[in-house]
Formats: sequence, C-alpha cells, structure tokens
Amino acid sequence: MSNMGILETIEDVLDRLISLDYEIGESNEVVQEKLGFIIFGGTALLLYNNSRMTSDIDIILLGNIDLNKGNIKEILKNHSVVPNNAIIQYPYLKEVISRAVPINAPFENIEVSVTSKEDLALSKIFSSRPEDERDLIHTNILDEADIEIVRKRYDEYLPNYLGGLGFLPDLDMLLRLRDEFKKEQIVL
Repeated sequence: MSNMGILETIEDVLDRLISLDYEIGESNEVVQEKLGFIIFGGTALLLYNNSRMTSDIDIILLGNIDLNKGNIKEILKNHSVVPNNAIIQYPYLKEVISRAVPINAPFENIEVSVTSKEDLALSKIFSSRPEDERDLIHTNILDEADIEIVRKRYDEYLPNYLGGLGFLPDLDMLLRLRDEFKKEQIVL
C-alpha cells in the first residue's frame, strides 16, 4: 500500500488518476495502448455521490496488459490502484464492461470508466462484506440507480449465486433498511 492518502472527494480521485496517467507516461515501459480500466467499489461510490472515503481505487482491468512486464504493476501499487477482476461477485463481467460510464478527462496513457450505478449497487448487494451493506443503506446509490434494472438483474443472478458462509442477499430487506435510514435522517 502506498502513502497516497485517503480519497475524500471527487477531486482527490481525479488528482490520483492524473498522477497515475503521468507516471505511466514517464515510465520506461512502452505502453502500446492506453491502460484501460473500470473503477468500482468505494471509489465508484465516491465518484457518484461524494459520500464515502476510501484509501484505494479498485479496478477491473481491461485489455491484455501484462502487469508483470515492466513497472506498470508497481506504478499502480504506488497509487493504491488495485486490479481485481475477481472481487466483483456479480457474474456478468462482459455486461458490466459494456455498461460502464467513461470518465471524460484529458488522460494520455489511461482510459478510465466507472461501473454503472446499477452494477455498483448489484456488486454491493452480492457482497457478503458488512461495509457494502452499510454503503447500500447509508448512501443514496440505491435511490439513484434504476431500481427496476437492479431488481431484474438481481432476479436473474440470484438462482446462480454461490454466496459465502450461507449468506444470501435480500434486495427487499436492503430497500426497507434504506427507507428506514432515510426516515431517521429526516427526524434528526
């Protein structure tokens, strides 16, 4: 893990990506094509509603870049950019890639997208991590995502979900908990 610091704002994320883009360009590794990736997890949530801090940028790496060749892997690590195509337990990776939203920034060496709001919500629904459930309840990602699309994809995937330690995600329960949380915030 690098000393890059906590990402608290959209500007922090963009600054980190600009630095990453610059260092990849300055590296001695000749990159034939732009390094393409999709941001997901806490950083995607931060980009969508600026409501969550995170220390790293989880990515789905695109293309056929060999991270063990040259120093690209080290540059990513130094910027706390974590390639992990397996962390999303939601199975339709090709569809997730096709629905990703490009980040329009003047990058020269990287091509960056962020997972759609619906796929972000689904990746958190099908995670067994408590912080992902907290994100769904305490942020507005379920409010901003098209819930009909989320429900359709949830219903398609649920029969094939393997889960962890007996965990079975319950979309209706998460929606109820989110509504209860919003009501509590209005009372406060």
